[in-house]
Amino acid sequence: MKQTTVKIKKDFEKISFRLKSNGIMNITLKENVSLFTLSDLEETMEWVVSLGDQKYLNLYEGNFSAADALVREKSASIEENKYTIADAFVVKNTSDRMIGDFYMQFNKPCKPTKIFDDREEAIKWLLSHQKY
Repeated sequence: MKQTTVKIKKDFEKISFRLKSNGIMNITLKENVSLFTLSDLEETMEWVVSLGDQKYLNLYEGNFSAADALVREKSASIEENKYTIADAFVVKNTSDRMIGDFYMQFNKPCKPTKIFDDREEAIKWLLSHQKY
């Protein structure tokens, strides 16, 4: 796969963002985070809003079991997806897969969303949603 560079980056206490040259916003929940809360989500969304009126292909990686129920609910909403084209979640274990499946069935994200075991497949899928 073609090598990309980081155009913009921002690190928060629990999560990091890397906007790649291919248009993918790589969002990684940091290791050892036990709970990602609504206030954490609001802090990161303030930063995304500050970038301007752009939409992103979001590639999520990390421990998804750390996101509390309110974060999952709000993350699926139209309000929180003003800046989203599509979301891909890369899971590394069975518990994250189960949480991802629950998120898809219960929260019903309003934007194209898919869960992957393979990072490269997730990137291919995201790029298929890219607007030229």
